[in-house]
Formats: sequence, structure tokens, C-alpha cells
Amino acid sequence: MTSVTQTLIDRASAYIGGDVTWVLPEAEASLRNIPKLNALHPFRPAFLALQNMKVAVNPEWPAHTGSTVALNLPRQAEWAFGLLAQALEKMPAGGHLLMIAPNDLGGKRYAKVLDENFDVVFAESKNHCRIAVITRPAVLPDIVQKWKDGARALLVTAADLLSLPGTFSHGRVDTGSALLLEHLPALTGTVADFGGGWGLLAQQALTTASRVDLFEADYNAIQLAKRNLGEKNIQYFWHDILTEKIAGKYDAVIMNPPFHDLADANPEIGRGFIENAATALKTGGQLWMVANTHLPYEEILKSQFKSVTNVVRAKGFKVLSAVK
Repeated sequence: MTSVTQTLIDRASAYIGGDVTWVLPEAEASLRNIPKLNALHPFRPAFLALQNMKVAVNPEWPAHTGSTVALNLPRQAEWAFGLLAQALEKMPAGGHLLMIAPNDLGGKRYAKVLDENFDVVFAESKNHCRIAVITRPAVLPDIVQKWKDGARALLVTAADLLSLPGTFSHGRVDTGSALLLEHLPALTGTVADFGGGWGLLAQQALTTASRVDLFEADYNAIQLAKRNLGEKNIQYFWHDILTEKIAGKYDAVIMNPPFHDLADANPEIGRGFIENAATALKTGGQLWMVANTHLPYEEILKSQFKSVTNVVRAKGFKVLSAVK
């Protein structure tokens, strides 16, 4: 199946030229054929895949935004419109902005909004995706400011922490993490938070631990966690748990592991988190985790740990603890 990135290259190549900034591309080999390309990707596995292809890539907007900006727009609407607003503000007037998104991830809506607010010079539906190309006008319409406002960090009052569109559990304390926090004991010594997001679990661990190391694959979430939790007794690692080694040894690991990658359900992610937690723990160290009740993690826990306890099952989730 042709990827979203390859679809845009194949169908809109006439508009890809000059200095190109590409937001959230997949690691397609044909990107190497774009001579003046800078990619932007905040998700660590995708960033590493592009870097391994020798594509110039940053986790945030590069200092120089090209006259052509291509965007693989994500499902989360506020984040997607925020990316459109950033691209339009950063690129020069007269440049081409290309957007693509799968139909079932918002493609129809995004193309419709662009058509309502800009002069679209090219539009097409291909490979279950919508493509739209606009020329950046000299004066941006008022809706761009609304997109910027909608993409700002939002206070989650229940936790007194900021969240951000596009990060996990934006605007709320998710049910699984809330259940884990309810049953999490006072952890001492050094604690690792795997997939720490914007800092919800780490916030509680910091009340008793001597140090917390927060590992997170989403660069935007890491930056927000730093704003939320500061620098005292905590270190931050923009890190892919599944592929990058963890140097430290910990008294405890806490986690609400993802079971989706950027698009699809993948329970192997959780299994990888468990295996790496076992490796990172000292003998006698504790793992505390939460997962959807249907995810079959007990078997791998028993293969990696001395003892495993099913602490509670409620609201579609289970809290599990294990001792190394």
C-alpha cells in the first residue's frame, strides 16, 4: 500500500521545489530525492528512521522554513490546525503549502476548511487520502489566529498540569493513569517513568522518590513536562523505549504504556516496555503499570519478574505490579 508521504510526492510533485520543509513525513526512500529538504518530526521513532536515512530532521520547526511546506496532517484536529497556522506564519508569501491526510484521519475535513478559506491551486483524492495545495497569501485570514489559539497548552485542573493538543490525554486525566495513581504506593529511591507524557505519573513519584527519570518518545510532551515539573530531582530523556538502551538502574519503574503507534493498535509496544522495565530495574525493584484489561501482559510479566500481582481491575483497566 502506498504511504501517505509517497502519495503526496507522486501526485503533487509539481509543487515540491526550492527549500522544502516537510512536517511529519514517513521515512520514505524517495525523500532523499528532494535536494533541499528539512523534515520536522517530534516522535522519536520516526525521527530516528528519518535520521538513519540521512534526511535532515528536527523535532521542532527549523530556524529557516522553506518556501514550500508539506504537511502530513495528524488525526488530532487542534494539533493539525496548529501546524497549518505555524506553517503559514513561518513560510514566505507566494510559497506553496501542501497538505495530505487520510480520509479516515480528518483528510476530508482539512481539505474542506482550506477550500473555504484559501485559493486552492490543486486538490485530489487518492489512495484514501485528500490532498490540497494552496499558495500562501500576503495577508493571512483571521482563522489562522483561531487555529493558533486552539493549539495552545491547556491546564488540566484535576492535576494542575498543562497538556497540549497532539499529546496523549490532552485536556484530561486519562482513566488508566488515574487508576494507577490511586493505587501507586510511596516509591523511594530512583524511579523511571516510561512514556511519561506531560508528567502526570512523575508528579506523584516526585513526592517521595529521591530522583525521577522521565522517558518519553514525544518531544512536545517532554517540553511540556519540563514546564510542568521543573528541574528539581528529575531528568528528562527524549527516548524510544523500544530501540534505545537505558543506561540507569532503578528502584522502581512506573508506566502506562501505549498500545498504539502513530496509526495502528500494536500490543507489542507494551510487551517491549515490560521487557525493558525488567532490564532497567535493580534486583528487588518494583514495576507498577496500568493497561486495558484485554491486553495480555500477565504472561510476559511472569517470564520477566519474580512475582506478579494483579492489584485491581476497574473501568476497563487493570493495575499490575511486579518485583524483579
